[in-house]
Amino acid sequence: KLDSVLIGSANLINGVATIVVGNGTTSGSHQIRADYSGDSANLPSSGTLNINVLPPLPKIVSVSNPTVKEGQKAMFRASLSAATTQTATFTLRFVDVSATGGVDYTTAMHYSDDNGLTFRPVSSSGTATLRAGAAFFLVQVTTLKDNIEEQNETFKLEITPVSNLSPDLGTGTGTILNKSGKQKSLYDQVRSIGNSATATAESICTKLK
Repeated sequence: KLDSVLIGSANLINGVATIVVGNGTTSGSHQIRADYSGDSANLPSSGTLNINVLPPLPKIVSVSNPTVKEGQKAMFRASLSAATTQTATFTLRFVDVSATGGVDYTTAMHYSDDNGLTFRPVSSSGTATLRAGAAFFLVQVTTLKDNIEEQNETFKLEITPVSNLSPDLGTGTGTILNKSGKQKSLYDQVRSIGNSATATAESICTKLK
Protein backbone atom coordinates (compact mmCIF):
# COMPACT_ATOMS: atom_id res chain seq x y z
CA LYS A 1 0.00 0.00 0.00
CA LEU A 2 2.22 2.78 -1.25
CA ASP A 3 0.27 6.02 -1.10
CA SER A 4 0.98 9.64 -0.24
CA VAL A 5 -0.85 9.41 3.08
CA LEU A 6 0.74 6.29 4.52
CA ILE A 7 4.18 6.95 3.08
CA GLY A 8 5.41 10.43 3.82
CA SER A 9 8.82 9.60 2.33
CA ALA A 10 10.98 6.57 1.61
CA ASN A 11 14.72 6.28 1.09
CA LEU A 12 16.94 3.33 0.17
CA ILE A 13 20.53 3.54 1.41
CA ASN A 14 22.89 0.57 1.23
CA GLY A 15 19.98 -1.79 0.79
CA VAL A 16 18.10 -0.47 3.86
CA ALA A 17 14.77 1.24 3.29
CA THR A 18 13.73 4.02 5.66
CA ILE A 19 10.05 4.92 5.60
CA VAL A 20 8.45 7.93 7.24
CA VAL A 21 4.74 7.53 7.91
CA GLY A 22 2.78 10.48 6.57
CA ASN A 23 0.59 12.84 8.58
CA GLY A 24 -3.05 11.85 8.54
CA THR A 25 -2.40 8.10 8.53
CA THR A 26 -5.07 6.32 10.54
CA SER A 27 -3.84 4.37 13.52
CA GLY A 28 -3.87 0.59 13.38
CA SER A 29 -2.28 -2.12 11.25
CA HIS A 30 -1.08 -1.34 7.73
CA GLN A 31 0.72 -3.43 5.14
CA ILE A 32 3.38 -1.98 2.87
CA ARG A 33 4.46 -3.73 -0.35
CA ALA A 34 7.75 -2.78 -1.95
CA ASP A 35 8.73 -3.76 -5.48
CA TYR A 36 12.28 -3.47 -6.76
CA SER A 37 12.68 -3.45 -10.52
CA GLY A 38 16.25 -4.68 -10.39
CA ASP A 39 19.40 -3.41 -12.04
CA SER A 40 22.50 -4.74 -13.76
CA ALA A 41 23.73 -6.37 -10.56
CA ASN A 42 20.47 -7.35 -8.84
CA LEU A 43 17.38 -9.31 -9.82
CA PRO A 44 13.88 -7.85 -9.42
CA SER A 45 12.33 -8.55 -6.03
CA SER A 46 9.37 -7.64 -3.85
CA GLY A 47 8.32 -7.87 -0.24
CA THR A 48 5.69 -6.84 2.26
CA LEU A 49 5.91 -5.29 5.69
CA ASN A 50 3.23 -5.07 8.35
CA ILE A 51 3.41 -1.97 10.51
CA ASN A 52 1.29 -0.78 13.41
CA VAL A 53 0.66 2.96 13.43
CA LEU A 54 0.07 4.28 16.94
CA PRO A 55 -2.43 7.09 17.55
CA PRO A 56 -0.95 10.58 18.03
CA LEU A 57 0.09 11.49 21.55
CA PRO A 58 -2.46 13.55 23.49
CA LYS A 59 -1.58 17.21 23.79
CA ILE A 60 -2.56 19.94 26.21
CA VAL A 61 -5.19 21.99 24.38
CA SER A 62 -6.21 24.39 27.15
CA VAL A 63 -5.50 25.46 30.73
CA SER A 64 -8.11 27.37 32.72
CA ASN A 65 -7.46 30.79 34.33
CA PRO A 66 -8.92 30.72 37.86
CA THR A 67 -9.82 33.86 39.80
CA VAL A 68 -10.07 33.61 43.61
CA LYS A 69 -10.09 35.74 46.75
CA GLU A 70 -7.15 35.79 49.14
CA GLY A 71 -7.03 32.63 51.24
CA GLN A 72 -8.97 30.54 48.74
CA LYS A 73 -7.63 27.65 46.68
CA ALA A 74 -6.97 28.32 43.00
CA MET A 75 -7.82 25.38 40.74
CA PHE A 76 -6.33 25.05 37.27
CA ARG A 77 -7.85 22.56 34.81
CA ALA A 78 -5.64 21.27 31.99
CA SER A 79 -7.58 19.59 29.17
CA LEU A 80 -6.06 17.10 26.72
CA SER A 81 -6.89 16.50 23.06
CA ALA A 82 -7.59 12.83 23.88
CA ALA A 83 -7.41 10.51 26.86
CA THR A 84 -3.98 9.11 27.62
CA THR A 85 -3.42 5.50 26.53
CA GLN A 86 -0.51 4.98 28.89
CA THR A 87 1.08 6.59 31.93
CA ALA A 88 2.38 10.08 31.11
CA THR A 89 4.61 12.49 33.00
CA PHE A 90 4.95 16.26 33.03
CA THR A 91 6.45 19.02 35.14
CA LEU A 92 4.68 21.91 36.83
CA ARG A 93 6.00 25.26 37.97
CA PHE A 94 4.60 28.62 39.01
CA VAL A 95 5.93 31.88 37.61
CA ASP A 96 5.41 35.13 39.52
CA VAL A 97 3.84 37.99 37.59
CA SER A 98 2.60 40.53 40.14
CA ALA A 99 1.95 37.91 42.86
CA THR A 100 4.88 36.45 44.80
CA GLY A 101 5.26 32.78 45.63
CA GLY A 102 5.48 32.17 49.38
CA VAL A 103 3.88 35.56 50.08
CA ASP A 104 0.68 35.66 48.02
CA TYR A 105 0.35 31.93 47.34
CA THR A 106 1.98 28.76 48.63
CA THR A 107 4.68 27.18 46.49
CA ALA A 108 3.42 23.66 47.30
CA MET A 109 1.25 22.17 44.54
CA HIS A 110 -1.21 19.29 44.47
CA TYR A 111 -2.75 17.66 41.42
CA SER A 112 -5.55 15.23 40.59
CA ASP A 113 -6.18 13.00 37.58
CA ASP A 114 -9.45 11.53 38.89
CA ASN A 115 -11.71 14.60 38.69
CA GLY A 116 -10.71 15.89 42.12
CA LEU A 117 -11.49 12.76 44.11
CA THR A 118 -7.91 12.64 45.35
CA PHE A 119 -5.08 15.16 45.22
CA ARG A 120 -1.44 14.16 45.33
CA PRO A 121 1.52 16.42 46.14
CA VAL A 122 3.79 17.35 43.28
CA SER A 123 7.36 16.15 43.85
CA SER A 124 10.09 18.60 44.84
CA SER A 125 11.38 18.46 41.26
CA GLY A 126 7.95 19.51 39.97
CA THR A 127 7.29 16.18 38.25
CA ALA A 128 3.82 14.64 38.23
CA THR A 129 2.43 11.40 36.76
CA LEU A 130 -0.81 11.10 34.81
CA ARG A 131 -2.66 7.76 34.77
CA ALA A 132 -3.74 6.04 31.57
CA GLY A 133 -7.28 7.01 30.57
CA ALA A 134 -7.13 10.60 31.87
CA ALA A 135 -8.56 13.29 29.56
CA PHE A 136 -7.76 16.19 31.91
CA PHE A 137 -6.11 16.92 35.23
CA LEU A 138 -6.40 19.52 37.98
CA VAL A 139 -3.69 21.53 39.72
CA GLN A 140 -4.48 23.15 43.07
CA VAL A 141 -2.66 25.83 45.05
CA THR A 142 -3.66 27.82 48.14
CA THR A 143 -3.48 31.61 48.13
CA LEU A 144 -2.44 33.47 51.28
CA LYS A 145 -4.24 36.20 53.23
CA ASP A 146 -2.65 39.45 54.33
CA ASN A 147 -3.90 42.71 55.84
CA ILE A 148 -2.84 44.94 52.99
CA GLU A 149 -5.06 46.72 50.49
CA GLU A 150 -3.50 46.06 47.09
CA GLN A 151 -4.26 45.61 43.42
CA ASN A 152 -5.31 42.27 41.94
CA GLU A 153 -2.27 40.03 41.59
CA THR A 154 -1.48 37.32 39.07
CA PHE A 155 0.82 34.33 38.66
CA LYS A 156 1.22 31.73 35.93
CA LEU A 157 1.19 27.94 35.88
CA GLU A 158 3.48 26.36 33.29
CA ILE A 159 3.03 22.71 32.29
CA THR A 160 5.83 20.97 30.39
CA PRO A 161 5.17 17.44 29.00
CA VAL A 162 7.96 14.95 29.65
CA SER A 163 6.78 11.56 28.36
CA ASN A 164 3.84 10.11 26.40
CA LEU A 165 2.36 13.55 25.76
CA SER A 166 2.80 15.85 22.79
CA PRO A 167 5.54 18.39 23.64
CA ASP A 168 3.14 21.35 23.40
CA LEU A 169 3.41 23.48 26.54
CA GLY A 170 0.40 24.51 28.62
CA THR A 171 0.02 27.83 30.45
CA GLY A 172 -2.69 29.23 32.70
CA THR A 173 -2.96 32.45 34.70
CA GLY A 174 -4.24 32.66 38.26
CA THR A 175 -5.68 35.92 39.59
CA ILE A 176 -5.90 36.82 43.29
CA LEU A 177 -8.58 39.46 43.84
CA ASN A 178 -8.01 42.60 45.86
CA LYS A 179 -9.80 42.76 49.21
CA SER A 180 -13.39 44.03 49.33
CA GLY A 181 -12.40 47.33 50.93
CA LYS A 182 -13.69 46.55 54.42
CA GLN A 183 -10.15 45.99 55.67
CA LYS A 184 -8.13 49.19 55.98
CA SER A 185 -4.54 49.30 54.93
CA LEU A 186 -1.93 49.37 57.68
CA TYR A 187 -1.16 52.98 56.81
CA ASP A 188 -4.83 53.99 57.20
CA GLN A 189 -5.08 52.12 60.52
CA VAL A 190 -2.05 53.90 61.94
CA ARG A 191 -3.24 57.30 60.69
CA SER A 192 -6.71 56.76 62.17
CA ILE A 193 -5.38 55.76 65.60
CA GLY A 194 -2.68 58.42 65.54
CA ASN A 195 -5.23 61.21 65.05
CA SER A 196 -6.28 60.75 68.65
CA ALA A 197 -4.74 63.38 70.91
CA THR A 198 -3.91 60.77 73.54
CA ALA A 199 -2.34 58.29 71.11
CA THR A 200 1.08 56.97 72.01
CA ALA A 201 3.39 54.59 70.14
CA GLU A 202 2.52 51.89 72.65
CA SER A 203 -1.25 52.39 72.27
CA ILE A 204 -1.01 52.31 68.48
CA CYS A 205 0.85 49.02 68.55
CA THR A 206 -1.63 47.57 71.06
CA LYS A 207 -4.65 48.46 68.90
CA LEU A 208 -3.04 47.05 65.78
CA LYS A 209 -2.53 43.61 67.36
